[in-house]
Amino acid sequence: MKRHLLAAAAAAITFLATAPTFASSAAPTSEFHGCPSGYTCLWEHANYKGTRVSFPNKCSKELVPVPAHMRDKASSAYMSRLTGGLRVSLTDTLDGTHIRQGITIGAGDKVPFLNVAGKAQMNDSIDVVWFSHGHGLCP
Repeated sequence: MKRHLLAAAAAAITFLATAPTFASSAAPTSEFHGCPSGYTCLWEHANYKGTRVSFPNKCSKELVPVPAHMRDKASSAYMSRLTGGLRVSLTDTLDGTHIRQGITIGAGDKVPFLNVAGKAQMNDSIDVVWFSHGHGLCP
């Protein structure tokens, strides 16, 4: 009886040692300062510091609101190199729909401070984003 138990235990150990393992679905890999590959990220402070919010690079049929805890607080931005040809407009609106000003960035663009010299002064003013292939929202 003891031999049968030892043989069964040895067989179980051999099975477990050779059984296939399955990889779990992994989170997207970090591409830049914690921003996942395939995403556009906004940070609360300049130079990609502080709280971060991430948006998947997907074509938008409508404006995408920035979450309340980051609305009008972003100071730096990055768009992943993986965009499928998309661009993202970082936008300041009057009421979530009427655009006042904005800047558009593309694949791999890094904006360490959102007050872009000679362009829009976007620091602490982004409340919506939208992704497009260049001219307007996606169909």
